[in-house]
Amino acid sequence: RRIQKVGGNGTAEEVFSNATNPTDTNLTNNPNAIAVDGDSLYVVDYPKALQFSKIPGDPHGSTLLSPSGSLFVPTDLFVDGDFFDVVDFGLEAVLRFPKLGGSPEVIFDKESVSGDTNLNYPTGITGDQNFLYVADHGLGAVLLIDPATHQSLIFRGL
Repeated sequence: RRIQKVGGNGTAEEVFSNATNPTDTNLTNNPNAIAVDGDSLYVVDYPKALQFSKIPGDPHGSTLLSPSGSLFVPTDLFVDGDFFDVVDFGLEAVLRFPKLGGSPEVIFDKESVSGDTNLNYPTGITGDQNFLYVADHGLGAVLLIDPATHQSLIFRGL
């Protein structure tokens, strides 16, 4: 398993391989999503989130950013500022992780706000300066989530 960077001339350079460095956290089962921020590449790979240097030959390799057990079946991620947000269909939750590693904050799940919509097979996430937007296959809807209040609005029939 590896990550390659393809240049404008069509040549591929290896950025990461499971054989690069024996101390790196390897890609394992099912890389579901990828995002770029500066010189870093973020990947959710069942059941973890990893950061990779996207500079070919960089000895830093991979860094595990999600503490063990914090993700179950991550399906997508969104990188913004000092954090990255992961939507996890197994947990039916949106979690916010610090880019430097550490414990996540639950941004939205069934316990967030009493009477609010529950996630039911969330598959995608993006955001802007104020809100997160989660595509939920089970609901057939997009949820607008306010990370500050942990409340949501649901949009159906788009």
